[in-house]
Parts: sequence; C-alpha cells; structure tokens
Amino acid sequence: MTQRVLISGGASGLGRELARAYAERGAKVAIADIHAERLAEVQAELGAPHLALELDVTDPAQWQTAVARVCAEFGGLDLLVNNAGIATGGPVEQESAQAWRRILDINLLGVVYGCQAALAALRESRGAILNVASMAGLIHPPMMGSYNAAKAAVVAYSETLLFELADDGIAVHVLCPGFFRTNLHESLPPESDAMRAVLERIFDRAKLSATDVARAAVAGVDSGQHLILSHPEGRAAHRIKRLFPSTLYRKLMRKQTAGLVRAWSRPA
Repeated sequence: MTQRVLISGGASGLGRELARAYAERGAKVAIADIHAERLAEVQAELGAPHLALELDVTDPAQWQTAVARVCAEFGGLDLLVNNAGIATGGPVEQESAQAWRRILDINLLGVVYGCQAALAALRESRGAILNVASMAGLIHPPMMGSYNAAKAAVVAYSETLLFELADDGIAVHVLCPGFFRTNLHESLPPESDAMRAVLERIFDRAKLSATDVARAAVAGVDSGQHLILSHPEGRAAHRIKRLFPSTLYRKLMRKQTAGLVRAWSRPA
C-alpha cells in the first residue's frame, strides 16, 4: 500500500529533504508550511499526487483542517512528521519572555497539536509519528536556553507517546540531529543578529547536509528506532553524558561554553 505522509515545515531545510525522500520512495506526501511562496516551489518540484497545505502549527484548528484534507485526498494518514521549528539563542539574561513564548508555541506546542490532530487517523492506519527534536534536547549547549528547553520537552513528550500509544499500534520516533547545513538561522528574530552570525558560522562548517539527516531519519523510522541520532559526534556526546556526567561531560561543556561566548562576542 502506498504510504501517506504529512510533514510540517515541509517547504525548506530538513522538511523539504524529507518530503523529497518519501516522494522518491513512492509515498504520497503532503507538505505543510506557513511560507506560501516556498510551498509553491516545493509543490512545483514534487508535482501530483502530492499536496501543499498552508499551516500555522500554533493553531490547533488549522492542524485539524490539514489532517482532514490529507485524509480526504489520500484516503488516510500513515506517517506524521512534526518538523516545523525555529531557532532562538543568546545569554540567559537576554532571552525575552516573547522569545520564550514564541519558541514554545512553535517548537513544542506545534508538535503537541499535530499529534492530537492526527491520532484518530493514525490509530486507524496503525501508523507512525516522527517528531524532529535536536541533540539540544539531550545535550544542552550554552547560549541556547529556550531552544534546549523546547527540544528537551519534545524528547520527553515523544517518550510519553511511545508508551501511551503502544497498544494502538502507533510507532513513535524522535529525531535528534546535531548541527547540519540548513537555513534554520533565518528563523531568528531581527534582534538576534549576534546569535544569527554564530549559528551561520556553525551551520556552514557542519559536516552533514539536510539530505544526510533526512536519509538517517527515514532509515531510523524504517528500522523501528525510537531515538534517532543522525550524527556520530552526537551519539558519542550522548554516551559520554550518560556514562560520565560529573567528570568528562561537564569538562567538555565548560569548554564549549567558553567557545560560544567568544563566538558571541566576535563581530559578525
């Protein structure tokens, strides 16, 4: 049977690469995104029978409409990919309440609303959920307090879903990539110029591309992994934190803190 997939944040970056990957496998893909122009570009690339849906992930009603449209057009839903997300960052004393609310609304509640909207369809198909978190949800770098907190919450929520939905036959996966070449820094607000410059330098030096991470995600879903770690260095860091939390891990993170503080202070 042809797989039916809905991907939020599907018009750029990792979401776009996931859409391409599943379309190449013969799936029917619905890309959902708030950016209409980018949606049109991806829709033109993918063509029929794929769908492009405008979606603000912070609006539960829009999620319900998107899932209903997918089920009407495709006859159901087999895989929900909660990929939409934004970046934030900066020293703890500089992250505003508005920045915290924005990232929690999009990066956390957008995932919650997507899962709630899709559950009935996924129960019927005994389908799957792929939530895109980050290594920042497992390893908490400095200068990224609100982002770390939101992604850690996505990891925790995904584990909750794993156990709660097991009897429904719904598989739950959470992807935690490290830094990869993407345009995520573009989502930072105008007042975050310093953090944008830091992230742009980090992304430019990243070894993996969005295509690489998408392939790892698809392979992880296929093999039934709950926690999908796309980066070798991420797997190593996660292992160090679990085995040596009070010695080696803290030493490494203090070193990283010093490096990021220097990068933050460096002119763009």
